[in-house]
Amino acid sequence: MKIFSLTFSFRDLMRLCAAGAMVLISSMALAADWPEKPIKLVVPWPPGGQVDNFSRIIAEELSKSLGTAVVVDNRPGANGALGTAHVARLDADGYTLLGNNLNGQLATAVFSPDIVTYDPLKDLVPIGIYAETIPVLYVNSALGVRTAEEFIALAKSKDKPIAFGMSGDASLSKLTLQEFARIHDLNFLYVSYKGSGERINALLAGDIQASVIPVPVADGHREAGNFVPLIAFGSERLKEFPDLPALGELGVGGREFTSWFGLFAPSGIPDEVREKLGSVLRSASSSDALAQAVKGKGSRAFFQDEVEARRRLEDEFASLRKLVAESH
Repeated sequence: MKIFSLTFSFRDLMRLCAAGAMVLISSMALAADWPEKPIKLVVPWPPGGQVDNFSRIIAEELSKSLGTAVVVDNRPGANGALGTAHVARLDADGYTLLGNNLNGQLATAVFSPDIVTYDPLKDLVPIGIYAETIPVLYVNSALGVRTAEEFIALAKSKDKPIAFGMSGDASLSKLTLQEFARIHDLNFLYVSYKGSGERINALLAGDIQASVIPVPVADGHREAGNFVPLIAFGSERLKEFPDLPALGELGVGGREFTSWFGLFAPSGIPDEVREKLGSVLRSASSSDALAQAVKGKGSRAFFQDEVEARRRLEDEFASLRKLVAESH
């Protein structure tokens, strides 16, 4: 009986080893042949926003390097949660990737946990972070203000609240704007949109009077005279707009709005595929196309690999949760 038990355990161990070897061989074979078909890059935001614009540049650079089509698939909704959840539950075969930013990847999970069906730190693995930007508070030029001081004075005096466009109903920017309004006794009406592209259209149409928008997707409208920049939503002034005060100068301390842009995949993606993607993304981050897209617009292109990106995600997730706890 004891001999049978020992023999059975050994055979069981051999079966496990064989199964593990088959999984390893299969994974290596997948990585060696990958990619054999087009890759889908899901963007959980509408077309026309900064995540979409940057993701399309990255898709083109990946396509050139990998020799296969990389197709952008916009799946907006729920402040980035719908498209992100879609990717999180797919097979980790390297054929569906996610292009996202700080707001969609982390902030929604913190501010609106009831609508999030995935763990942003466990269900998705970062390939890398390739760019970051500091947004700016823009107003429609028809509002008639040209400085932060004039904007504050107008918001204090208006009986009707100033309509402020937001991406989602619960976000870091809304929490900060609420603090800004409380400090200066301002009256804002918050209006939710699916992304910065929709907010820009609403601001152009006069449906809203103000919004915090990334410079690259809004500054053409400033140059055309439609938008007026008022406040840099970072810890310090932007070199592109040295006359704009930073948030800290207006009494809102301890808030940093640097938003990053990264590439992600479902957890479990073969290491060889992830490493190949990381290498290609590193090259894409230094491409002329991305450099031109961020040049002189409050943004910069750089690269953080999987290890650095994961550490940043964990730190920022913890900081956001602390911020929410302190606000209640």
